Amino acid sequence: MRLGSFKRNLKKEFKENYEDNKRKKNRSIWIKLIPVYCVLGLIFLFGLFLGLDAIATNSYNSKYDDRISLYENVSYRKLDTITREEFKEYASFAPRTSIFDQLKNIQMRGFGFSKADASMVEDEGYYETSPGLSEAQPDTYYETNNQEEGIVEADIAKFDGTYCYYITHNRFCIYRLDGTLVASRPINNNYGYYMPQPYKLQLYKNRIIILNDSVLEIYTFEDENLKLEKKIQYYSGVETRLADKYLYVGGCNGYSSSDEVPENLYYDMLSRCGYIYSIEKIDLDTLDEKEVNLASGYGVTMYMSDTHFVISNSSYIITPGKSMTLNSVFDLDLEPVGVFVSFGTILDQYSIDVYDNTLRVVSTGNSGNGVLNVLTIFDLKKKCVLSTLDSGIGLPGERVKSATFTDNKCYIVTFLQTDPLYEIDITDPKNPTIKNALKVKGYSSYLKTFNLYGEEYVFGAGIDNGYKYAIYKNDENLTQIGKDYLLIEQYEEYRNGRNYVAYRYADWMSINPHAMFFYQKGDIIYFGAPFSENYYILYKIDVKAEEPIVKHLTIETETETRVFLYEGKLYLPQEDKLIIEDFVE
Repeated sequence: MRLGSFKRNLKKEFKENYEDNKRKKNRSIWIKLIPVYCVLGLIFLFGLFLGLDAIATNSYNSKYDDRISLYENVSYRKLDTITREEFKEYASFAPRTSIFDQLKNIQMRGFGFSKADASMVEDEGYYETSPGLSEAQPDTYYETNNQEEGIVEADIAKFDGTYCYYITHNRFCIYRLDGTLVASRPINNNYGYYMPQPYKLQLYKNRIIILNDSVLEIYTFEDENLKLEKKIQYYSGVETRLADKYLYVGGCNGYSSSDEVPENLYYDMLSRCGYIYSIEKIDLDTLDEKEVNLASGYGVTMYMSDTHFVISNSSYIITPGKSMTLNSVFDLDLEPVGVFVSFGTILDQYSIDVYDNTLRVVSTGNSGNGVLNVLTIFDLKKKCVLSTLDSGIGLPGERVKSATFTDNKCYIVTFLQTDPLYEIDITDPKNPTIKNALKVKGYSSYLKTFNLYGEEYVFGAGIDNGYKYAIYKNDENLTQIGKDYLLIEQYEEYRNGRNYVAYRYADWMSINPHAMFFYQKGDIIYFGAPFSENYYILYKIDVKAEEPIVKHLTIETETETRVFLYEGKLYLPQEDKLIIEDFVE
């Protein structure tokens, strides 16, 4: 036999006796593994049925994955049946790395919840302490400078057209509009005369709500007499919002290491939950209440719209220099919607907004390239990220100093050495776009928008070697109107037989949003704020004038206060009197 024929026969024999046999063995192995595949498939389908976090919740675009890849599988689990020992294990974060870990978590925590209906606002019409700007009667406006229309925030003074209610660090007073004091009571506290966190008020019909950092009291005011109806004690951090007849109260209720696990407790499965944060909804007509509890870190920010209630916890530090904000969202019946993770930390409540079933969050954090400022927009129905805008907001090293939202726009101020004011178009929530950026000195810590002469203007209160006010026109260049109005008063002082020029500087209350008063009449804005405890100043803003911001009226005071405008008169409550001045345009 020739060598070539031998090689061909050998190759044929090898193929018939080895490779074909190998294929049969491989096929048999695949066939034998069919039951294993079936089991894994059933586990996967079981996970889908239970609403596993990795499948049912947040997803992020690839641009964002490197910063939050560990935290994209987030949802609430209700802890009704969890034991104290198990709960203590959850007091620190441990990443879950497999489907079996997630199945174990579900077994321990119980089934996940389905999304609650977000439209819980009743049709009865909410009770306002005063008319809105757009509906104000001539020379009448006395509502607190709230973040959201119809969502009333607590303040040191309230007004209802019949009485003026005022609270200081150590006394609560009620005045008739002729200046007569009809009720007064001392405020007892554990801090002595000085309160680090001052008392505040809410007002609904004949209910008066008094709160400070750790106590909330509800009084009935009838026949000019006060009667205590309800008292709630918290650990710290009490905040309230009032919508319709419902008072929403949020506050830290103690440590999670206590022996008793509260009912309706939710955990976002990421926080270092050293504290229990309680949220209560109180019907102020009946004083019935509903409560949920959130296992969270300390130091949260509260926001409320007419459809949703948000608790943002920015205290969870992932690695040195990096952090995340966990935005826990509930509907107005306190049913959980979900927890939505945004990069970095938020500045304050004005960095949060809910509009048309989207959650919009402005945050700041450190990345590999330095400081990163981010606008994140979430879909509250689908529980996913619609978009992130994380480039172009701020110069290198600049952090967010203020933010505000309108329906379709977001304004952000960042600061390091200059004050860029950014206008971001969010008409398409999937594609937010920076439209304008204006750079000026200093920075604005508070922003508010107005429509004047058929165009949009932005008022800013902030800092530049002292406190300042400014106003900007939302045109193609986002133009500043006039110059900054610096809050420095020059006056003459007589000493040692000679006159000296002296300067008086405003204190922080001059840029505190709750201390501010806005009254828009036509295209003119009357704006008031304390200059200090001794002076309250009413300003006139006319964007067509050579000097757009001018001093209109100065009123001497003895303590910090707010102004109310009612039927042509200005009312400023004090601890021992009610100041009444005529309002002159």
